[in-house]
Amino acid sequence: MNAIGAFETKEQPSKVFKILQTVEKELKKAPLFRFGPRTIDLDLLLYGNRVLPNTNAWNVIVHCPLSIVHSSSGVRRSLTTLVLPHPRLHLRRFVLEPLCELLDLKTPHPVLRRPLGSLLAEVKDQQCVKTDLLL
Repeated sequence: MNAIGAFETKEQPSKVFKILQTVEKELKKAPLFRFGPRTIDLDLLLYGNRVLPNTNAWNVIVHCPLSIVHSSSGVRRSLTTLVLPHPRLHLRRFVLEPLCELLDLKTPHPVLRRPLGSLLAEVKDQQCVKTDLLL
């Protein structure tokens, strides 16, 4: 099950990221394999229009596997590296659909500069079932 939330903070993205990692550790996130099932997975999708580490590095990270190190760009990606916006946000309906319910469809992706609604339209062929929960 996936969910998306929004919040305001004065903390820097790196601090928020560390807090999320701490929560995951306390709840014993332990996938057996990459992208495998896990008890919890907390991602920082967006932080306003911030791009981290920078636009050029973001493009390298998005288009290359995690294990590749690019000496020319100085980019090295590990599972503990904060990348904003989330590097696969624009490829996943289960992320974009609730995000578009939370934000304006015209909100541009900070790097791709395309509206989130347009990105969502491109992944409509992916399966995604909405479930309403009462908390």
